[in-house]
Amino acid sequence: MNKATIMSIKQQKIVYQHKKIGQSMGLVYSISVFAFIVLCFSCLRIMNVQSINDVFSIAESVFNPILPLYHDNSVIDFVSSDYLEHLKEDKDVKLSLPVRASQVEEQGTSIIFRADNSIMVLAPEDGIVTKIETNADGKKYIIIQHSTSISTQLVGLDVVGVEVGQQVKMGQELATMDSSNQIMMSVLQNNQSLNIHLDQKTIQWEA
Repeated sequence: MNKATIMSIKQQKIVYQHKKIGQSMGLVYSISVFAFIVLCFSCLRIMNVQSINDVFSIAESVFNPILPLYHDNSVIDFVSSDYLEHLKEDKDVKLSLPVRASQVEEQGTSIIFRADNSIMVLAPEDGIVTKIETNADGKKYIIIQHSTSISTQLVGLDVVGVEVGQQVKMGQELATMDSSNQIMMSVLQNNQSLNIHLDQKTIQWEA
């Protein structure tokens, strides 16, 4: 009987101490949250944030999946106006797939690549970025010059991590796909679209 009473007392004491610790941690947590909120508002004032759109712009830059590629110019090669000297001969251009596609649809002068898993768009071959613009349909696209006459156009981009004049390598991450999750690729010769088709894992064209 006495033993049972002692165990009961110890158990109550343990429970009582646990409750006190829980209350103490709750107070610390509340103070931490309050301090974090104050810090956030201070940072927003320092960054001169005046509207919710400013907050979204900051968030977009923070969560940009290829932001380091875009801003770290120490690892980016830019070329001058004589960039043609850096390009391959037409016969040496070997075009690879610009995305890890799950579906491919050939359309004569273009190929549609649809992706389910990866959102990254890759350079199909070494070259120089010559244009980054938006077409009449509101689709962002990039053009890469691979030789003196051969270039590729990739349509359906979202966040672009390269700049005009930048030298890129085959397989290098260029951008993310837009919400359509598909990329339309065209091959141009002297700015004229060529008929293209997929041969295993390379793009072939008819001059």
